[in-house]
Amino acid sequence: MPRGPLAMLMCLLCAGPVAWSAAERDADDTRHEPNAAGAETGPLTPDQALAGFELEPGYRIEIAAAEPLVQSPLAIAFDERGRLYVVENRGYPGPLEGASGTPPSLGVIARLEDTDNDGRFDRRTEFAVNLTDPNGVMPWDGGVFVSAARDLLYLKDTTGDGIADERRVVLTGFDATRTAQIRFSHPTFGIDNWIYLTGGLTGGLVTAPEHPDRPPVKFATSDARFNPFTHAFELTGGKGQYGLTFDDHGRRFVCSNRHPVMHVVL
Repeated sequence: MPRGPLAMLMCLLCAGPVAWSAAERDADDTRHEPNAAGAETGPLTPDQALAGFELEPGYRIEIAAAEPLVQSPLAIAFDERGRLYVVENRGYPGPLEGASGTPPSLGVIARLEDTDNDGRFDRRTEFAVNLTDPNGVMPWDGGVFVSAARDLLYLKDTTGDGIADERRVVLTGFDATRTAQIRFSHPTFGIDNWIYLTGGLTGGLVTAPEHPDRPPVKFATSDARFNPFTHAFELTGGKGQYGLTFDDHGRRFVCSNRHPVMHVVL
């Protein structure tokens, strides 16, 4: 955070236009026109929100899903059948330990389908409910890996009703004592057939419950990856907080609340 003369300069730069704008408004004494979406206050409808976007030439934006079909989405992933898994986190992601009470398990993994092939999802199934602060999802072998609080979960529907009846803890021990916005997240498949995770800023002491003979791995100040077949877990370097992706050449990119994109160099 900037301090001293620089902070004062930034405050003046921010305050100047605001004061000028207010003076101009008082002199003009005219009422502000509604924004481009057609509403001055309150929540926007999906169509109003869409009208407010500004796009570069050549781009197009459409509504694929909106409330009430989906609520509070924060991560998505398609499976091999074109179904969209949506992570919904409806509560505030506070610390799981060291606070009064236990945060409610309000997280949901919704599965959306487009049954009439018009490009807009029209069917919702609550694939998994009662999750604590989920923040990432990745389809795998008919199910999904989900990052949620202190655990990396594997959820799968084995009966065909669209609801996960298999729930396994693949890895556990990720720190959940601080706010969820800096925890591990975003399982993402790499070209080396490992699944990568952003490390956030919290770390942990990670173990694989199905392999109790393995020593715990100290997880701190680094991203990581795990083998989906053996559940081996290791650090990779890099330190992303949120999104994680690879380009066609296998280069890894992450981001944080201060940096829109960072390239993790091997």
